[in-house]
Amino acid sequence: MTKAVTAISPGYLLLALLAQLVCLTIAAYRWQLIVNRLGFKAPFAFYLGSYFKGAFFNQGLPNSIGGDGVRIYNCAKVTGSAEDAFFGVFIDRVIGLAGLLLLNIVALLLNRTLLPAHIYYPLFSPDKKLICCSGCNDQQVPFYTLLKQAPGNFLRDKAVRLPTRCR
Repeated sequence: MTKAVTAISPGYLLLALLAQLVCLTIAAYRWQLIVNRLGFKAPFAFYLGSYFKGAFFNQGLPNSIGGDGVRIYNCAKVTGSAEDAFFGVFIDRVIGLAGLLLLNIVALLLNRTLLPAHIYYPLFSPDKKLICCSGCNDQQVPFYTLLKQAPGNFLRDKAVRLPTRCR
């Protein structure tokens, strides 16, 4: 293990550190936008500091939500409302998860070998309805069809339109 650590190029290590700092800064800005919509105004430095504290606890504790507790505590201490602080962090988490899901879907559409065929094709085949989402009027719409309906999707030219009553 020591050999592997000492073999790391300092340039790559610095690049990884810079990428982590940029990601945390963008995430702190996203959290600021969310909490501002809830009526809490604070300088960006507050959100950035709180996000860095949260990241420290996420890495140091044996769970992945310890940092969220720190962010809720910091925000509640300033706002006086633990409920609003919780909702701000919760919404931030949900948006982050949605972003990861979107990135995964795009990666799978661009490189279908990321998943074994017996998993990939039921998800993205227009003929299969094994994985589906609930549509309107309690009808089942295949996941693939929903993907093709996404605005700006590169599959739009081949899209199958949903029934008019569902729009």
